[in-house]
Amino acid sequence: VLNNAPGTPGCTLFRVSTATGLVIAPLSASTALSNTSLTLGITATTFTPITASGGVGNKSFSITPALPAGLSLNSSTGAISGTPTTASVSTSYTVTVTDSSSTVSSTFSLSVNPALSASSGSIPANIYKDSPVTPFSPVSISGGTSPITYAVSPSLPAGLTLNASTGVISGTPTSTAVNATYTITATDANGDTETGTFSTQVIMPTAPGAPTIGIATATGQTTATVSF
Repeated sequence: VLNNAPGTPGCTLFRVSTATGLVIAPLSASTALSNTSLTLGITATTFTPITASGGVGNKSFSITPALPAGLSLNSSTGAISGTPTTASVSTSYTVTVTDSSSTVSSTFSLSVNPALSASSGSIPANIYKDSPVTPFSPVSISGGTSPITYAVSPSLPAGLTLNASTGVISGTPTSTAVNATYTITATDANGDTETGTFSTQVIMPTAPGAPTIGIATATGQTTATVSF
């Protein structure tokens, strides 16, 4: 059944089931997820980037180029699953859907980011009670898939806070604290985690130097020497 003459603009081909007399829409494919980012070594939540509708009979799915190692496409559903074992820059993939008499395709982009890694960051030489600290990142995180969130354990000294989005510590400590080791945990969008540690303390500000009092001596009745 045609809604216009074949070959003219707006022409769409439909099929009619001989068994039911119902009109069958033509096979079509659409992009459900245009861009997906995974993390190396983290099992992907099964996703279907390209969906198909209409058509006649069973549908089969195929993909080009080949997915990164560790990932696979379900040829019956178009779902992608697995655990990527190699990193990959963002690449465009074409999923082709075939039914009993036609073929359609659509594209999406996929990247596999390196796993999270941690290294030492910056820590102030001294942190003083009641003195604002210059914001610092004690643990440097690289890799992973954004957004990355940060948490610290145990709790920081009173007055200091960790920015959960950046891993930066700032604030004004309101009490002294003995030297302690803290653990920063970073978690990426796909559930990859990495930790790093640092140690710090909060001390009282150094008091101004007090004068050194010497000895006063007197000679005779009218002369005195005082040393400080």
